Amino acid sequence: MRADNHISSISYICTGYCDMGDKLFRCLLEEKKEMNSLLLVCFALLAYFEEVYAGQCACAEISLNVLSGASHTSQALRSLSIGDCLTYYDHDEIGLDGIKWASVDYNGQKAWINKRFVNIKPCILDKRRRAVQLSGCPHIVTRAEWGARAPTSHSGHLPAIPKYVFIHHGASPGCHTKTDCIAKVRSYQNYHMDGHHWSDIGYSFIVGEDGHVYEGRGWDEIGAHTYNYNSVGLGNLL
Repeated sequence: MRADNHISSISYICTGYCDMGDKLFRCLLEEKKEMNSLLLVCFALLAYFEEVYAGQCACAEISLNVLSGASHTSQALRSLSIGDCLTYYDHDEIGLDGIKWASVDYNGQKAWINKRFVNIKPCILDKRRRAVQLSGCPHIVTRAEWGARAPTSHSGHLPAIPKYVFIHHGASPGCHTKTDCIAKVRSYQNYHMDGHHWSDIGYSFIVGEDGHVYEGRGWDEIGAHTYNYNSVGLGNLL
């Protein structure tokens, strides 16, 4: 993981082109590193369309965390951006903190979000669905896990399934533990937001030398990584 300070222009070293169509896409990148080791990065993008059964969805009205329990002290599973929706179980709980928590489906498990900041509405048919984590690939550390700052604004969702995956290489030292990589990713976000005055970290995902992938803007949000291609591709930093 090395910082790329020139992502306002087309500065990638190598670019992977992928035609994902409307089904599951897997992109496997192999790169020689220091001539004596092989870095194998399994980067899986789950991008497919399916008909969603009739039901209710809880859609975020602000950026907020999905929690493992009905309490603000529970583990954060991921962050929702404005407009992100999860299936609503039509069940609420009042926590010890007095907050009304809505029960939602998160990757097949029951999770909770603050009902004050969501809009309950019918799920949209043919809605694009995606999974943060796929089996057989490196663990994806969510924004909530690495302590991401909330974006100051949103660039909008990708208008269609992205056609390109851009791999960026930087020049700064790498990180080899999760603690160091979290600190590095936070520094990237701070640099992009405070130094460039961007709304958020520019990359879609960041791959650390610790073996983890770190969620940046994620699968759906338009990034700031490759000039003229931000709306049609995902930009990742190695």
